[in-house]
Amino acid sequence: LIEDEKRKNVEVLNINFSIKNKINQTKNGIISFQKFRKKLRKASTFSEIYEIVMDFLNKYSSCENASVFIKKENHLEQILKIGNSNLKSNLKLNDENSERFLEVLNKKCTLEFTFDLNGKVPMFIAPIFLNGDIISFIEVTKLSYESSKSYTFEIFKILITEVNESMEKISK
Repeated sequence: LIEDEKRKNVEVLNINFSIKNKINQTKNGIISFQKFRKKLRKASTFSEIYEIVMDFLNKYSSCENASVFIKKENHLEQILKIGNSNLKSNLKLNDENSERFLEVLNKKCTLEFTFDLNGKVPMFIAPIFLNGDIISFIEVTKLSYESSKSYTFEIFKILITEVNESMEKISK
């Protein structure tokens, strides 16, 4: 009976510790996001905005591979990258590796796709707008194994909303 009570106490202590960790992670996430927003508000160029979002994805999210592609007529040119993605640095929009970018281009919204084990196509792609036109894309090709894809996608969408608002602010 005493051993059973000791085991239950250890379980309760472990649960309590786990809950405290989750609370601290949430606090840290909120603080990191506020810092991200402040940096975006201070940005004065598009390239600064791209660097800020990539820095955030690298430091505070579960993204292992991500990049920024600038849209240039019928092709995409990679200008920033984190990780060792298998994506080519230049993609033609009519190429099979660009199908997901083309879908985002046509739908004009951030999309989530099935995971590609080869890492040759993104799982998240977001359009970046300027005056209603898509000028670039931010993509995530790989997440860390312990992350939740759906949770990370929701965070990604929030980040992209902030990025697009900052892009519009700078352009005025």
